[in-house]
Amino acid sequence: MLRIIFAGVLSLGCSLATAAEHADILTAFQAASLPVAEPVKMGPKDYGMGPFVCVGQRFRLDADRNGRLFRCDDQAEQAALADYYIEMGKTNAVFFSWVFQHGPWLLQINGELPEEQAKKFETVLQSAR
Repeated sequence: MLRIIFAGVLSLGCSLATAAEHADILTAFQAASLPVAEPVKMGPKDYGMGPFVCVGQRFRLDADRNGRLFRCDDQAEQAALADYYIEMGKTNAVFFSWVFQHGPWLLQINGELPEEQAKKFETVLQSAR
């Protein structure tokens, strides 16, 4: 019984740490005057047809566009998720996304965002710990 409670506490601690790290990066985007609003932890339905891997938060760029920030502790899962978004964009330009990676982080943002602004997101992500 004690092991189950302890495992639950450890699990909760890991979830809180991951959420704080997501918040740190999203706050850094905002500090760089990049549009980030209404971050929400992603569940299985939020992944659509993509692989349900990593820990993600979806956020609004504006009324019509969103972004997703994932923390991937498994490099193979991160690669699968990045490949999903990149390949989807190759099948049809409507599905193009900006995809940036740095360490355990993967950022996917709507491809309609101008390249100059997307690159600003990338610069901030690259400075994350």
